[in-house]
Amino acid sequence: MTRQDDKPALRRHFRSVRREALAGAMPALRAAAAARLPELLPPGRWLGVYWAVGSEPDLDPWAPGGLAERLVRLGGAAQLALPVVLPPLPDERQGRLIYRPWRCESPLGPDACGIPAPLPPEGERTQQLVLEAPAPGALPPEALGLLLVPAL
Repeated sequence: MTRQDDKPALRRHFRSVRREALAGAMPALRAAAAARLPELLPPGRWLGVYWAVGSEPDLDPWAPGGLAERLVRLGGAAQLALPVVLPPLPDERQGRLIYRPWRCESPLGPDACGIPAPLPPEGERTQQLVLEAPAPGALPPEALGLLLVPAL
């Protein structure tokens, strides 16, 4: 067997090792994120969170003892925002990225990339988007105080 033939097997092996290590580290990662959150998130600002994809760490903001629960326990509101990729407008090559408020009981629908995202407010779902106008339900950028982005 050549070294080239070993490469796919090695890749599978190390991906498996990484998944196992990450699973064991998740409780500590979630605890560390929740513990540091109050000092990092300015009062009255929204916490932007991304869904984990593949083998990225999943901080699961709605897990028991997770970020939302920690915010509420500390007297704040669990103000979480999720990213939404909008479809491109006729004059655009790619869509825009916005953030919308989200609570665990709020419905989600696929965004332009097919990722679950908060839906616009009920009365604004059919509103025509124009580049200069804010997207329906979008938070202004200055409303976000912190973004948690999973990484490999």
